[in-house]
Amino acid sequence: YEEILACGEEEYTGHTHTDACNETQLACGMEEHIHGDSCYIDTAADVEDPSAWDAQYRDIEWKDAWGEDLVTAALSQIGYKESTNNYTVAEEGSHKGYTRYGQFAVNAGMAEADIYADWDAMFVNFCMYYAGIQASGLFPGERDTAKWYDKFIQANETNQSFITSPEGYEPKAGDLIFFQKEDEETAFQMGIISSVNKEKNEIEVIEGNCGNEVRENKYDVNDASIHSYLKITALET
Repeated sequence: YEEILACGEEEYTGHTHTDACNETQLACGMEEHIHGDSCYIDTAADVEDPSAWDAQYRDIEWKDAWGEDLVTAALSQIGYKESTNNYTVAEEGSHKGYTRYGQFAVNAGMAEADIYADWDAMFVNFCMYYAGIQASGLFPGERDTAKWYDKFIQANETNQSFITSPEGYEPKAGDLIFFQKEDEETAFQMGIISSVNKEKNEIEVIEGNCGNEVRENKYDVNDASIHSYLKITALET
């Protein structure tokens, strides 16, 4: 609310403004309503320019090896969180925050790109781009993991040989990993294996959109949620 002069007169000798001259009106220009989540959205908050992403990788010495470079690109993103001020409200009431990965996808003209979409696949695409892998043309520009997976397999028969189930396979750093998870924002997800501990039968995976941030998580190689791997180094060879 703000106070405005209702009398329409300037203050002068013989006319001093009193409470009777003032009127209270809504500064927002809207009828009175109960504020919901959408009233607090700031669409300018946390928006990034691609030059900031370029600068983040400017001084990195790439190894010209797909697996190593993909891990390097992903490691620098750990800790990034989606915006809590710039968001959209989903039908069920949850907040979908702005991310640099959604912005990247929109800028790249990715199909169905959305700065507020679930972003585990867009995170992987972002890392592939900066690692120089996306330029190979082998990997689909899809924001949805299930569509990404299907499109990669359907591209040609050779691609299918680089996707493997977890049984009997020894994962390697730089491999892509696909999960089938329950009680998550999306059931089918993907990430980047950052390290492998053969002695403990454990892998570490860098994942986007994990608790609304980029995290490095540890899994047993026999974890039931692991669906398959994409053998990045073998594909490069």
